[in-house]
Amino acid sequence: MMKTIVSLFAAALLVPSLAAQPAAKVKTKSKKEAVTSEDIKALRDALAAQSAMLATQQQQIQELKQELERRDQTSREAQRQLEQTRAAATDAQTKTAALEAAANNETAAVAKLSTDVADVKADVTKSNGSEKEDRKRLSVLEGTLGRFRFSGDIRVRDDSIFQSCATCFDRNRARLRVRFGLEGKLSEDFTGGFFLATGSLGDSNSTNETLTNFFTRKTIGLDRGYITYQPLAHKWLQLTGGKFAYPWTRTSATFDPDLNPEGFDEKFSFDFHQPLVKNFTIQGIQLLFNENNNSKFLTAHDSFAVGGQVSSKLDLGFLTSISSFTVLNWRNTDAILNAWAFAVQANTTGVGTTNNGNVPGEGPGCASGLNLPSFPPCVFGPQGFTNATFSDASGKPHFLLQFLYADFILTTRSRLESPACL
Repeated sequence: MMKTIVSLFAAALLVPSLAAQPAAKVKTKSKKEAVTSEDIKALRDALAAQSAMLATQQQQIQELKQELERRDQTSREAQRQLEQTRAAATDAQTKTAALEAAANNETAAVAKLSTDVADVKADVTKSNGSEKEDRKRLSVLEGTLGRFRFSGDIRVRDDSIFQSCATCFDRNRARLRVRFGLEGKLSEDFTGGFFLATGSLGDSNSTNETLTNFFTRKTIGLDRGYITYQPLAHKWLQLTGGKFAYPWTRTSATFDPDLNPEGFDEKFSFDFHQPLVKNFTIQGIQLLFNENNNSKFLTAHDSFAVGGQVSSKLDLGFLTSISSFTVLNWRNTDAILNAWAFAVQANTTGVGTTNNGNVPGEGPGCASGLNLPSFPPCVFGPQGFTNATFSDASGKPHFLLQFLYADFILTTRSRLESPACL
């Protein structure tokens, strides 16, 4: 394109020189011969043609200039766009570098986070394992403790005794009782439990402690401790041994409710689905209340009670009846009369009915009864005696009669409903 523009520009410069040559010739010719009107016209036509050609050339030159200016402007615009593109490219490169750096940092952060997450997962897995183990142990502990039942109580009361006899005196004492125990299933076939209680060790009936003896500590002893075997495969069988609550039917008239007997008990109970007889039970009872290892005392015979109980449950429809018959033979009971009383602070220097400085303690003291000593050494009997006694040639006391306990209990419950009020 630039070569075309240069050629046109050179042609424009040569046109005047070519046009001047005929004029010179004409002028030369005019010197030789006269100029005619035709020559003038031809000259004018040549000038007009030359002027038209010059005008055309000038127009072409103008157009070339405009084209050059437009192309120059386009070139500058292109240069400006190129610079902008370079600037944008540089900015993009800078941003790309920044993004790459940020991406690298983020990759490092993600890698660290992944490591931390892996560590956390490991810790969580370890914690879950430990938690599962703890839950398992807690479940085992809960399962173990869930098989047992805790019980207990604390009581403080005032015990006032007012007597109106010449040799009696009034008593006013504060009493404390603390009991605690647990019982439950030792396995599928065994149950057991133990109970602790306050009370003088010499009193088998009461668990109360008197607030006395110059702030000394109070006694806590084993009130109950037993094991019962009752297999699931044979629920009719129940074997109990130790120191336990009464497993047979009884009343407070014959057995003190605060007393827990010691020994063994075997129960055979059968349930029936008959219209009349619902249950029949046979029970063996062996109670041990004194072990004697002194050959000089009652020929070393142990003291015990042996017997049993038979009971049944009858359903008559309108009436339910539970009856029981108990026989218990007490052997070698004279050991009670020949045992010393447990009396705190009561010394043993007194003989017979002489006090010799004895002071009353919180123990049960000496048993009261006909011809029995009133001061230690004396007879053990927290509730006293009303049975007749005698003394042998050596002075040892004996019960006049033996003890064969028999008890018949009948319990009934009516199912008759009261008529509705009209």
